[in-house]
Amino acid sequence: MDFPKTTPGVGLVNGKFADENPSTGQIGSLIPAAWGNAVTQEILNVIAAAGMAANEGDLSQLLKAIQTITATDSKRSVRCATTGPIALSGLQTIDGVALAANDRVLVKNQASAAQNWIYTVAAGAWVRAQDANESIECIPGHLVPVQSGTLNGGTSWQLTNTTPPTLGTTALTFALAQGKTGIAPGAYKNVTVDAFGRVVEGSNPTTVAGFGITDANTKTEVASAIQTAVDGIVNGAPGLLNQLNKIAAAIGNDANFAGTMANALAGKAGKATTLAGYGIADAFTKVAVTSAIQAAVDGIVNGAPGLLNQLNKIANAIDNDPNFAGTMVNALASKAPLANPNLTGTVTVPTAAPGSNNGQAASTAFVRAAIAALIGSSPAALDTLKELADALGNDPNFATTMTNALAGKAAKATTLDGYGITDGLKTRSDQFPAFFSKTAGMNYTDGAIQIREMGMVGNAQSGIDFAPAIVFHWTNRIFKHLFMSAGGDLFWGPTGKVLHTDNMGPMLYALMGANNEAAVRNVLGITNTSNFGGGGGWWRDGQTGLMIQYGTILAQAESVYGASFPTAFPNFCLMVIPATLNGATGDDDVFARVISWTRQNASLKAEYGTGNGHSPAARNIAYIAIGY
Repeated sequence: MDFPKTTPGVGLVNGKFADENPSTGQIGSLIPAAWGNAVTQEILNVIAAAGMAANEGDLSQLLKAIQTITATDSKRSVRCATTGPIALSGLQTIDGVALAANDRVLVKNQASAAQNWIYTVAAGAWVRAQDANESIECIPGHLVPVQSGTLNGGTSWQLTNTTPPTLGTTALTFALAQGKTGIAPGAYKNVTVDAFGRVVEGSNPTTVAGFGITDANTKTEVASAIQTAVDGIVNGAPGLLNQLNKIAAAIGNDANFAGTMANALAGKAGKATTLAGYGIADAFTKVAVTSAIQAAVDGIVNGAPGLLNQLNKIANAIDNDPNFAGTMVNALASKAPLANPNLTGTVTVPTAAPGSNNGQAASTAFVRAAIAALIGSSPAALDTLKELADALGNDPNFATTMTNALAGKAAKATTLDGYGITDGLKTRSDQFPAFFSKTAGMNYTDGAIQIREMGMVGNAQSGIDFAPAIVFHWTNRIFKHLFMSAGGDLFWGPTGKVLHTDNMGPMLYALMGANNEAAVRNVLGITNTSNFGGGGGWWRDGQTGLMIQYGTILAQAESVYGASFPTAFPNFCLMVIPATLNGATGDDDVFARVISWTRQNASLKAEYGTGNGHSPAARNIAYIAIGY
């Protein structure tokens, strides 16, 4: 497959496609349908050969297809491999390797094994590598070599799944296939061998447990057993009697010590702790004495409370008064009876709590508080039932009267429609109002609508900005004021006087009748304007707004130059007409061309042929621009 070099009319440049370039005159290349279809079909054939479905929006399919077709059972090596779960984002250090952006990492230890596989490192979130981001690129048995790492450097890991996985869903598991196992070189008495016959762990134990021997006692266990046997014999004996010779000395080396002691004890009374134990009958026990004393005291106290169960407490209670009974009789003689007492003077009682409702006496303070709570913060004019009744018009059905009165009222609103008013004029609406004069006449009060000066300042101001005005507004485009000056003239805008028969006068009629256009323009304020200069200038018709501008630029042959107009056209540039000014010999075929224009400028180009005598030197281009 090659560029369509033999196809006529394609327009290849140096054997390749080229874009159109208006500034150089380069014509854009064409892509023949047959050639384009052939190239596309060839790409589709490669994608189909990889077992993939074509996807118009996937611009990496051709690369993936080639990688799939050329794939082997070994993936391209990774920078390092994980030794435990990691966060799949950011620049980090794994297995002693400080990672940089775009490094490849074998992730094999995630808690969710479906996240395992080859990733590309990034400062943000990691994504699976280009050759490992689709299920078809994840084949059981794949080997992944690891370049660096304290534990995994120089190893190869194999994908141990037995069936093709679904990437992102199926758990991916890996096993060490090649490389170091982490065991240092040397001789080991105890080793662990994996399924591939490799030593993956080794040790040199020095104990029976280290060798796994279970039918032998250690030194510690033997010593413990001996000590247990000795302790069983001694059984907690004190230090002075924990040996047989010490015990023999303690019993006087008496081989019949037990008989000796039995004979000696036969003449002794048995040890006791009570009178009865010793057979003593002429004494009271402690219990008997205590019980007798307590019975005598209880007979005196006879159930008196704790505060009056002693004589000194009772004496203190009656104020040490030996005639306490007489004192009480005399004091009670001056008291009122409990039933129907006849009280005199100012009688006081405790003030009940607010809201109390029982047989408790009510003080004047309680009554006043109850009345104050009823009145609350009512004004003085409404703090009695009589005043409230007068305020309600003595209407026992005041609530019903108010409800009926409110039923005939309109709900509060902020618009005419809200109040149901149909004969009012809205501030903004699509209504078509009609106004008529109240009276016939020429006074200011006889019109249909009166428009006043700003703030109705009267004679205090005469400026046009204070004048009565109507604003015409085309939303978001333009607005104009129609003013009436203090002299009575109408103005369209602050300076555009509106002419009418009151201010044109007979002179204007005479000028118009004499067909004196210049004089009429002067009277009407319609004047032509211009600004002429040697290198450029302009002229504008005051009535139609037509503008003609001219100018020159010095342009190198076959190059585009910008020419700024002497002044920008207010609205639009209609056309630009160029011409060359260089009269050098051999320039007969040189001409100027307009490339583009705007309201402010034009792009011009001087062009020449390739015949003899044609000069590539710069030449002046003159132009005329017409617009309004």
